[in-house]
Amino acid sequence: MDTETNVNETWKKVEDEVRAEPWRSVAIALGSGFLLSFFPITWFLGVLVRLLLKLIKPALLVFGVMKILDYARNTPDLHSQP
Repeated sequence: MDTETNVNETWKKVEDEVRAEPWRSVAIALGSGFLLSFFPITWFLGVLVRLLLKLIKPALLVFGVMKILDYARNTPDLHSQP
């Protein structure tokens, strides 16, 4: 129910903004449609997926190095005498 309430509140805010400034809303819709006709959504998604796939290897490397350093910091020294 909470999500439904949030959606309804957001929809109401959008309706109020459109009623307050209809020409601005029409201009935004036309501009968005114009841009999407030149750059289809599938092209955007393809670029996003390729970018994420190229960035995942360096991100995993950095994450691995951070985990190794964290493990090395938290491990008791093997050469120390109790």
